[in-house]
Amino acid sequence: MAEISIIVPVYNTSKYIAKCLDSLVNQTYKDLEIIIVDDGSYDDSYSLCQLYQKTDNRIKLFRQTNQGVSAARNLGLENVSGKYVMFVDSDDWIENDCCEIVLESIKNNRCDILMWAYFKEYDDNIVKRNMYFKDCFFEGKQVDIIQRKLLGPYGSELEKPENMDVISTVWGKLYSITVIKDVQFVDLSFIGTYEDGLFNISVFGNAGKIGYINQELYHYRKNNRDSIVTKYKENQDVKFLNLFSFMDDYISRNKLDETYFTALSNRKAISIFGLSLNILSSPCDEMQKIKMIKCLLEIDEYSESLKKLDMQYFPLHWKIFYKFAKQKFAIGVWGLASITKILLSIR
Repeated sequence: MAEISIIVPVYNTSKYIAKCLDSLVNQTYKDLEIIIVDDGSYDDSYSLCQLYQKTDNRIKLFRQTNQGVSAARNLGLENVSGKYVMFVDSDDWIENDCCEIVLESIKNNRCDILMWAYFKEYDDNIVKRNMYFKDCFFEGKQVDIIQRKLLGPYGSELEKPENMDVISTVWGKLYSITVIKDVQFVDLSFIGTYEDGLFNISVFGNAGKIGYINQELYHYRKNNRDSIVTKYKENQDVKFLNLFSFMDDYISRNKLDETYFTALSNRKAISIFGLSLNILSSPCDEMQKIKMIKCLLEIDEYSESLKKLDMQYFPLHWKIFYKFAKQKFAIGVWGLASITKILLSIR
């Protein structure tokens, strides 16, 4: 039994996979198993993983037909033997002493989950991303608040809706196997996105203590692989409703208080921005895109959430955008989303 199981889903990342796996096999902490799941790659990813497997017996290599990252991670979870689980995406990498540092911290502080800061790696720039400004440890009601944040922002958290999902990823975390239990990832073809956050909602609900260390130990490669700015996702509005249904069911099933429902309602309303950007990436002409945004704003669940959205904490640009959305002013929503899309594309 290894101390840490690292799950690496792989799909057509031959350009980056060596840097990722080098960072894992060369960890200063050695009691690892590295579970690689190739999700039907058609480039050289799988053959490169085979080369690493031949030189390191800690690597377990699996291959499946293309089913998506959720299925790949679930297959990885089925084959872990470690006391702790870590996820690393195959185009990212970790610091060489990451496992040593986080294992020592999670044990010394008796946490069920440990989170840490990371580097956001652009082609021409590196940005530090810190969730908090110092090491923090959360128990009791504090854990409940962190879990609730995964469902959506509440109160003054609406000041920066763009930071709504800053703690949602499964990478940049070390989990005790006891809190994962039978939790699985939901297929993205059904929910569209946020499979990490949905997984963490359940896992954080099983945790008694969560820690954060303010050290940048993970490198997240920002290469717009599935960016809403560049890639259109069909039926995303319906898939989001499926996602919200999972969240609503979790709240009801666990008899959580009204703040959780309010947070989820806020998430539904805020999602209008991302859904509008997605529409702008469609191959339709601009008039058709405006009609699509109009139809989006007419959907009851989004419309009702917009009505409930408290905008007092929003900065001016968000107030204008969501005021247009509340009023179902599709041209205004289209215009502001278009400006944002241009700014994001040249960032």
